Amino acid sequence: MQKKTIGDMLAEYRRNSGLSFSQLEDRTGLSRGVLQKIESGETKRPEFKTVKSLAILFPYPYEEIIEGYLEEETRSETLFEILQEIIQCDHTSLVERVSLKFLQSPNEKIEKALERLYNFSDTTAVVVINNEIRLALYKVIANYARQCGEPIYIAKALFKKYLIERDDFTKLPQTYQSREQILHYAEFLSPDKTDTFTL
Repeated sequence: MQKKTIGDMLAEYRRNSGLSFSQLEDRTGLSRGVLQKIESGETKRPEFKTVKSLAILFPYPYEEIIEGYLEEETRSETLFEILQEIIQCDHTSLVERVSLKFLQSPNEKIEKALERLYNFSDTTAVVVINNEIRLALYKVIANYARQCGEPIYIAKALFKKYLIERDDFTKLPQTYQSREQILHYAEFLSPDKTDTFTL
């Protein structure tokens, strides 16, 4: 079943609440013209700040609203902005979906996109949230790098994943698997990182 777009959600919300475009204009601060174009589908990719203004009104879970927005969105900067916001919401599957869509963005070079997502995964903003989000990001990076033939990012992401999992004894099988996978890509890691496996 196809997910509802933001336009679908707006039309449904307006119909169910009995609100006119003028009333919605007052409640959201968005112009009537903008609202009409979104609802009719003429504007398929509204600005993310516009979607955030609508999301406050919609009776849908935030995750569903973002999923609806992702149906049409391909701009790398917008996808990165969404990613920065949703890491706060603790929706691991949504983080995976947005980060993959960011990597697949047609206006971003593969290597540059992988590097940007890898660096983002290691920022304080992500580190302080929780390890599940970081693991999800490194998993997406490693899988996408594998598909695109970028071994250095497979190695780097698997290594970071290993460093997180090795401290969690409930993840011993995953830690062992990660370690075995990294050994295949050891040549792409710096010597100080490969020394970790001989300790």
